[in-house]
Amino acid sequence: MDNNQVQIKVLEEEEYQELLQDYYDKSENENLGTIELQDGKISNQELEAALNKNEELGELLLKSGYIDQSVLDRALAKRSGTPRNQKERSFIRVNTDKLDMLLNLVSELIISHSRIYSIVHRLSVHSDNTMEINNVITGLENLTRDIQEQVMSIRMIPLGPTFVQFNRLVRDLAQKQNKKIDFQILGSETELDKNMIEKISDPLKHMVRNAIDHGLETSEKRKQRGKPEEGHLFLEAYYKEGNVVIEIRDDGNGIDKTKVLAKALEKGLVGDDENLTEQQIFQLIFAPGFSTAQEVSDISGRGVGMDVVRQNIDNLRGKIEIFSTTGKGTTFRILLPLTMAIIDGMLVCVSQSYYVVPLLSIVESFKPEKDLISSVEGNVEVIEYRDEYIPLIRLSEALYQSKHKKPLTDSILVIVESNGKKYGFQADELIGQQQIVVKSLDTNYQNVGGLSGATILGDGKVALILDIEGIVKNVMQQKEHAL
Repeated sequence: MDNNQVQIKVLEEEEYQELLQDYYDKSENENLGTIELQDGKISNQELEAALNKNEELGELLLKSGYIDQSVLDRALAKRSGTPRNQKERSFIRVNTDKLDMLLNLVSELIISHSRIYSIVHRLSVHSDNTMEINNVITGLENLTRDIQEQVMSIRMIPLGPTFVQFNRLVRDLAQKQNKKIDFQILGSETELDKNMIEKISDPLKHMVRNAIDHGLETSEKRKQRGKPEEGHLFLEAYYKEGNVVIEIRDDGNGIDKTKVLAKALEKGLVGDDENLTEQQIFQLIFAPGFSTAQEVSDISGRGVGMDVVRQNIDNLRGKIEIFSTTGKGTTFRILLPLTMAIIDGMLVCVSQSYYVVPLLSIVESFKPEKDLISSVEGNVEVIEYRDEYIPLIRLSEALYQSKHKKPLTDSILVIVESNGKKYGFQADELIGQQQIVVKSLDTNYQNVGGLSGATILGDGKVALILDIEGIVKNVMQQKEHAL
């Protein structure tokens, strides 16, 4: 293998056996190239030509170097000795619109169950059959949850095919830049909602390209720094606390905080007197047009397209974190909900109306003490939180333009994080954590700044879902105009 080529993992016997079975089970073999062979070893033209000639899949993979002869021989022998009926499975092709409609109906079922539960709980106090009613409601709840999980699982597909397509991208860029790269994919079996997978592909491509161009060094530089000639790039997915985490890690240059901060000062993105944390400095690379690259190329530095990356991840109701050590490497960590249709949220009350704060954005919530608020520049309120001062946003002012300032001790404070910065959201009351069925405002009404959707609660009331970044942006613009 050429030293500049990416190391491609050879299929094990069991993996190839599954691939072979899948090949024979599909009468038309319509998705084989895009699903199983997007590693760059076989082009679409080669696959199409082979299938048109009725060439055996094993011979095609053997000729292309994807498997070796021993794996092929053992797999074919195993298959010939296994009755076809033992592994035969049936599939049906379903339009995604039908799946979307099914999920919508399940969402309505969840809302209806919540309303029934609320009504029964209110009326069963005066009933002689309280235990029987509660048993029925519990059974309905379990059934509803099972149906929801099954429908969600139908929409979930592995991230593997999306990850595998980057093999060719990494190999081509490695050859172009004369770099030796060991590209490894981990957690390819991790599943995510189909609609979200389609939208995460482009952001991942940006980040992989920038990791190769601006993160990993050439072999000569790595030797000078006492590193192995071959750089390592990892693309990994895993589950954590009900979310999907995708990490892009490299052991390259790392991000120079001094350079990033100097560039941000030059562009006027931060003030000279601002005291930023490490995470806040790293988040500056997501500013539009921001780049620390010395030379302009077709790939350029970490900042190329990174504002688009963050915007796309925000649209998926996710967030991105950066961890970097100069000279040792960088990790980009993307946290995503399993689906955009149903999310976990914290229900709060503001001016007798209900709102949902996405749980992924919440750092902490508590009842504040006296004398924590102070003002800066005469107009912006800040609150002391864990030895730092963060902006305070009164949701009653942000949502209703209310001039009445409720005492801080009579309210609840929800600390949220957006783009690496923390903010304190003041609400009247904290109702509690709930699983929220998201309804699009754009589809059912119109797009509203600061709101990302709506949901229907168990009592039939509508609660609006807050767009954290939109709320922050609107409040800061209002305060700037007021100066």
